[in-house]
Amino acid sequence: DLGVAAERHQRLAERLPAQATGHHQFEGLLGRTDRPHAVVDAARPEPQLRDLEAATLAEQLVAYGLFGQGGRQNLGLAAVEHSEESRAWYWGGWIGEMASFFGWDGLGSGSGRVRGAPEECTWIGSTEDGNTGPCAGRHVYGVPSMLLRFVMDRWGEGYPGGEAALIRRVTSSPATGFSTLQGVSGEEIEAILAEFYIALWGDGRESSSGHVWDWMASWDLHDIFGRLPDDFRLQPRTSSSRSPPAGANVRGGSSLYLHWTPNGSLAPTSTRVTTPSGAPVPGHISLWAWRIR
Repeated sequence: DLGVAAERHQRLAERLPAQATGHHQFEGLLGRTDRPHAVVDAARPEPQLRDLEAATLAEQLVAYGLFGQGGRQNLGLAAVEHSEESRAWYWGGWIGEMASFFGWDGLGSGSGRVRGAPEECTWIGSTEDGNTGPCAGRHVYGVPSMLLRFVMDRWGEGYPGGEAALIRRVTSSPATGFSTLQGVSGEEIEAILAEFYIALWGDGRESSSGHVWDWMASWDLHDIFGRLPDDFRLQPRTSSSRSPPAGANVRGGSSLYLHWTPNGSLAPTSTRVTTPSGAPVPGHISLWAWRIR
């Protein structure tokens, strides 16, 4: 039983050997999230949270068997473009779904950008749950699937019993929601999400010294999205000002990106995040920074 994978790619799925049945055991494996990661602006409360669907991750695992690929291979665009079938499989799955989260207007004209993406595009909840974010499409499937893929890459190799044992723990854990990921990683969810969002922009990027940052072991995200049209890419806000402006609404579970490249030398610099009224933000609002030289 290939679940969603069989429904969307029936002819390809029928080629799988019997031992590779991919009943998507990951569907709903995180259950309901434990707590809201609310927007900074209390006047815009988050919609009701939904089950975190990760069927797209199962599709990735099925595709590995179909196309002779595997996890932890740092696959780039060449793997996606391996064949007409692989192109249809991956583009119809996680790549298109992540592009939707990044701001590609895939359900509109298909050639523009969605204003406010990705920070206003939460993946915690569907439109039926009250998700009124500007991004439309299947990003509510693609983003949690890549979050799970990131956790597998980041903590699977060092987990007792390896990546397979980590997945067994996740699928059988009595914990639900973000507690499941905290249990297998030993990290707080704020730290997990911060590293995940750094990976979405920073994976595969090269520093001025020539060092390549590999935040994910299975996919080379920069090689894939960096060679696609701009509308498909994650596009941070940019500023070279010494005091960059930063006012935004950030929906639950998402992140605001600012690529700050100040001109000249700077004295020690601090960054402060507040609510629109200037009050401190709730404790589940996190600020992360990644310095590249």
